[in-house]
Amino acid sequence: MQWKKIISRIIEIQGGYIMCGILGLISKTSQKLNNEDVILMRDKMEHRGPDDAGLLMSRNDRVALAHRRLSILDLSAAGHQPMKSMNGNYICFNGEIYNYMELLNEFLSDEKIKSKTDTEVLLKIMEKYGTDCLNELNGMWSFIYYDVKNEQLIISRDRFGVKPLYYYEDDKIFIVSSEIKPILDSPYYEKKLNENSANIFLQTGLVDGIEDTFFEGIKRFPSSHYMIYSLKDNNRKLVRYYNLKESIYDVSDNYEENVKKFRELFIDSVRLRLRSDVPVGNCLSGGLDSSSIYSVVSNISDGEVHSFSSKYEEEECDESYFYNSVITMYPGINHETIPSYDNFEEKLKKIMYYIEEPCKAYGIISMWNVIELAKPHVKVLLDGQGGDEVLAGYDFYLWYYILDLLDGGIEDYELSDELQKIEDKKGYEFINSISTSLKSITSNGIQKFNNSYVNEKLFEDLTTYMIPAFLRYEDKIGMAFSIEARFPFLDYRLVNFIFSLASTSKIKNGWSKAILRDAMKDILHEEVCWRKDKKGYPTPIKNILEANPSMKKYIPNNIPDDEWIKWRFISFNVWRSVYNL
Repeated sequence: MQWKKIISRIIEIQGGYIMCGILGLISKTSQKLNNEDVILMRDKMEHRGPDDAGLLMSRNDRVALAHRRLSILDLSAAGHQPMKSMNGNYICFNGEIYNYMELLNEFLSDEKIKSKTDTEVLLKIMEKYGTDCLNELNGMWSFIYYDVKNEQLIISRDRFGVKPLYYYEDDKIFIVSSEIKPILDSPYYEKKLNENSANIFLQTGLVDGIEDTFFEGIKRFPSSHYMIYSLKDNNRKLVRYYNLKESIYDVSDNYEENVKKFRELFIDSVRLRLRSDVPVGNCLSGGLDSSSIYSVVSNISDGEVHSFSSKYEEEECDESYFYNSVITMYPGINHETIPSYDNFEEKLKKIMYYIEEPCKAYGIISMWNVIELAKPHVKVLLDGQGGDEVLAGYDFYLWYYILDLLDGGIEDYELSDELQKIEDKKGYEFINSISTSLKSITSNGIQKFNNSYVNEKLFEDLTTYMIPAFLRYEDKIGMAFSIEARFPFLDYRLVNFIFSLASTSKIKNGWSKAILRDAMKDILHEEVCWRKDKKGYPTPIKNILEANPSMKKYIPNNIPDDEWIKWRFISFNVWRSVYNL
């Protein structure tokens, strides 16, 4: 069978990693840093790294690097951080370099490696190649590299911002941290609400797609960038090392060839993200993305596969039929939670504490339940984040697809045929909404990416409107339970390839995510592969709020009767109460 041949060709020996919280401080004056203050700041991230803690005080206590460690690969003390090289340089690293074994063989074959960690590989490759190595990394990361000889720090964040990183700066101090809490609890920062960020969120729902956080003066370190900070003169330079719009390339015009290429890249992405010395599980919602990952894992892994699912008693929020169909096809150990509505306010306060800023999607509640369910069983979870935003999984992408067809000069009869195919999948009401939707889109002056309106909208959602927020939720909720989340759909090789394709490979015959469906049809349960509806993390928010009347105090009286708008105000006001703003 062709599928089995592909799998056998790309499977190789597995490995694993370290997840953490990192912290760096630079005193810009002659004033020394207090190591007790640094330790207190570091330990606000103990949940990110309960297994080990490290501290480096340097340059007469005017530079500090601190670290909390969650061991995923090489559980020995050899992975302690900040890690020091034989040349006297240091690294503080949070994340996973999935292809560290390949990097070791290709670029560091003459080097001695003391530990089995990707941290040491990253340290050595930074010493040898500097920032030129960043485009060779396949993974998720935020790190601080201390180049002692050249008296500078190099700070970097991964291409899509999977790993969080924040910084604060004034005329006396520079702080960079995996989370906001260490900055808030430092003696160097006075907490204050960023009213502009709050207003943007309450009006539009946008939160993570802008540089400013909800805390005045604290900023998000941009994804796809590195910063060189000179300790000699406190000058810093921010440089972009990856640009998706410059990373696309010519692909085949043959759809079947592209399906084959997609399948190979997707399997390899899953394979790399299975590398670990601790148990790995799967979020399984019954949707196309998580079910595809689970099915590939089941085909390439030895032993039983753990999966974690959430359902509610409400029929519209019960996906159990679909995820049980997948489990029936590939038997494993499924863990299921049916959440209670009790004590919702306290649960939401806890969520807001860990995610540190408000959230626009109430599906975060179900996400919390699933990851909490996984804690006793695994330290690593694979999830489908990014699938919708790179493969056009939401219904509204169909509007942009129609714009692509119209812009391409489609004949009337051909357009009628396409609309009929879409109506068969989405119904008449969706078709009836198209005219109004297209007028709204075109009036906003949308541009094209790779000659496609679909690709431009996907790019905006991947970099600004959707994925940055979803990644924050899952990283920080995962870390609240000391669990690392990994996302096969955000392998940069896969993303580059998908954005190189025409929109007709993503939407075909009325089907969204066409190339994924065709790539998975040989192994994925048919009813899941060809599902017409999409639910994500379904959550009965109306019933939850009705069962918790105490939540009414967070909802202003003069806002529209809309669940999404109500949720924004609940999220914001609960968050504000947690952080005393």
